[in-house]
Amino acid sequence: MKIKCKYDRAHGYLDSQRNQIMELDGVVIDGTVDTRQVLEQLDFSVIDEWVQERLAEMDAIADHRSERQSVGMSITF
Repeated sequence: MKIKCKYDRAHGYLDSQRNQIMELDGVVIDGTVDTRQVLEQLDFSVIDEWVQERLAEMDAIADHRSERQSVGMSITF
């Protein structure tokens, strides 16, 4: 995957398997990324928390329903 981004601070190192690792702070995506490649790597509990916070700011309530591999969400204002 290729990602073009702007960032405030970067830290690079090698992990125990000698893979190059980059940690970036203050990232702003600049350009395009393949959404499918990015989505499978995201921590959905963090995304859910962010969504809940945004909805709470709008006085909305999210109702989660999970069925096997698909997830549905309804939003009430």
